[in-house]
Parts: sequence; C-alpha cells; structure tokens
Amino acid sequence: MKKKKKFVICDYPNPLNYTFPNFDLGSTEKRFWQIAKTVSEFDDFEVIITGPLWLPEYLPGVKHFKERLDITNYKLFLQEFGRVDYLFAGSEYFDKNSYRKAFSL
Repeated sequence: MKKKKKFVICDYPNPLNYTFPNFDLGSTEKRFWQIAKTVSEFDDFEVIITGPLWLPEYLPGVKHFKERLDITNYKLFLQEFGRVDYLFAGSEYFDKNSYRKAFSL
C-alpha cells in the first residue's frame, strides 16, 4: 500500500475569530476550509488541521491538532503526527518569527 502524503492546513489568528468554515459571507476562512475538505477527499492524502478555530465535525476523517502550530508546540505536533509533506498557512504565520522557526525545522 502506498504511503499517504501528509497535508497540514492551519487556521490563523483573525481579529473576529471566525471559525473554519465560516457560515457568514465569503471569506478566507471558507477558502481554507474548502482546501482542507477537497484535499481530504483524495485517497493519497492524510489531512491534519491545526488551530482552535476549526470546526472538525464538518471535516470527517481529518485529524485535528487543537493548538495553533508554532515554536512552543511543534515538538508535540511531531510526536503526534510526524513530519509532513505539505503545509498550507496564511501569511500571518510567516510574518512572525516564532511561526517561521516552527515551519523551517
């Protein structure tokens, strides 16, 4: 059996704390949720969502790391899920030094 590729998609701190998915008007949050949903439908991917704003009940079969992934908890993430193949995150992550360090390790 072929090993699944691990795809991680992160929520991000947003000023209004919209959830993923966001049930209001069109938004980046809806796009993030749609990417997680679409990738999870491919047999050769394992999808892991990270962060407290996800509503995982709308993404059956997807794994959830409840914390926002950063330098303080990346080791816990690695212990639970191992290394990943793909990471999808908003620019907010890469504007902060602690996030950049976590993703470059």
